[in-house]
Amino acid sequence: MVAIGTLLILIAALGAFFSWRKVLHQKRWLLWILVFSVLGPEIANQFGWFAAEVGRQPWLVYGLMRTPEGLSAVVKANTVLTSLILFTFIYFLLFAVFIYLLNDKSSMAHMTTV
Repeated sequence: MVAIGTLLILIAALGAFFSWRKVLHQKRWLLWILVFSVLGPEIANQFGWFAAEVGRQPWLVYGLMRTPEGLSAVVKANTVLTSLILFTFIYFLLFAVFIYLLNDKSSMAHMTTV
């Protein structure tokens, strides 16, 4: 998470520097990096969740507690599967809305006429 955040700060600083020098639009390589850098926060978020979940179970890793003893007796497998499917669907829906808004021609036409 920290590495991706630092990289995004550096990319933004580089973009600001080239914008200040009024040559940002001539740097196509940086513009492409800026386009794909919007995925950085989501990737950092997923890596952060992964690290947090792995870090919560050190007793299972080091043998202080057996894995079956660490399972929840209340939350069943079908409940976990349903929540995973719903979260995946919501993330894909949000990604589709993001792509739609990113490619919205009406807002781009307004920006070019100003």
